[in-house]
Amino acid sequence: MSSPWPGALAGLVLGVALCLAEQDWTYEGSNGPSQWSRLGYKECDHHQQSPIDIHSKSVQQKHLQPLELHFFDHAPLSANVTNNYVGALVALTSGHVPLVRAGSLYGEYSVVGFHFHWGENDTVGSEHHLDGHSYPLEMHILCQNTKYDSLTKATQRPDGLAVLAVWFEVGPSPNSGLMRLSPALDRIRAGGASTLLSEPPSLLELMPNDLGHFYRYEGSLTTPGCYEVVTWTIFKQPVQATEQQMARFRTLTGLRSRPIGHNYRLVQLPYGRQVFERRPLDEAALEMKPQRDGQEAAASGPQSSATAAVASLLLLQLAATLTTLSAAVALTL
Repeated sequence: MSSPWPGALAGLVLGVALCLAEQDWTYEGSNGPSQWSRLGYKECDHHQQSPIDIHSKSVQQKHLQPLELHFFDHAPLSANVTNNYVGALVALTSGHVPLVRAGSLYGEYSVVGFHFHWGENDTVGSEHHLDGHSYPLEMHILCQNTKYDSLTKATQRPDGLAVLAVWFEVGPSPNSGLMRLSPALDRIRAGGASTLLSEPPSLLELMPNDLGHFYRYEGSLTTPGCYEVVTWTIFKQPVQATEQQMARFRTLTGLRSRPIGHNYRLVQLPYGRQVFERRPLDEAALEMKPQRDGQEAAASGPQSSATAAVASLLLLQLAATLTTLSAAVALTL
């Protein structure tokens, strides 16, 4: 079963136009984020918006199921990579549609595609922050709840979308997934350009090794229309990539052939929302505790039975002794 990313629906969900004439918002200037609601995207001013700054001291540990990622290790048949004037979008054509299950999500979600957010240099770029720290690159894997037959319907339901977010940090070793994407990025430097990548990376190549440690909260799309229908999963462990790989994204140009200096939305106020954290070590401890309690109960069962048997025997012996004494007393009277 193939799953190409439909261009029109992708434009609707991501709030980004595939051609200059359709685009009425930007990341800076008179049509920047502070003006998105004025441009007609009313939800951009609501109180469950994304991204946010995650404060590690205020997150709540929660028993969340581990994520089940199906076909994330399968390389897609092909990928269409597009410069939509404000970023790089990747739509997949897959033999098996990648699926996300469990993870305490609201059902099963199919991967629609993925895209990137970056900044002017390696000190900024990610949309979500951790304790005020910004990473130079953040990838979003957009997933649609499979119980809805279109992305349009999914954007109208509170459980409609799930996004898996991956942070990238500068390191000495190149990321193999970004290496596979590099030829396509070189071919879409001009705004509006699109190219077909015949040997794209698997999703797993672009993700951290530790998929069990993540943050979870309820939020929105980070671009117009800012629909508040997203369950966010943000992996704690960043992926390493070289400075040269980070810089390649900054070669893309947007409106009037100007470099896309940044395409990230500033962090939004949480308005009382709780961020949860799943830590595998904590999960293991929680899973082991009931088992230990069961073992203790099982061990205490036979011991209690043995004690009861000994007590009964002592009572019988005492009764027999009392009977003998009573008979002796009767004989002396």
